[in-house]
Amino acid sequence: METVTLYQWQKADEIVKDMERYNLGERFAKTTVKLREYVDLRIKFTELMLEMIKSDTEEGGDELNKMAEEINRVIQELGEISSENQ
Repeated sequence: METVTLYQWQKADEIVKDMERYNLGERFAKTTVKLREYVDLRIKFTELMLEMIKSDTEEGGDELNKMAEEINRVIQELGEISSENQ
């Protein structure tokens, strides 16, 4: 999980940072902001999950569930932005 999942989310973070430098208009700026939020949440989610696995505990499960809800909210918002762009 650490060498694949976390690494890939960190690479996605670098890509989003690159995207933030482009000036492609307001609708793409909205998408980039939401992508930044999504990737940040995914990194935090993965780090917490790794911490829970390493410590062999379920402590942090409530926080993990809250993050999952936030991730779902951002996915929904990305879908709404995408619908606006069509």
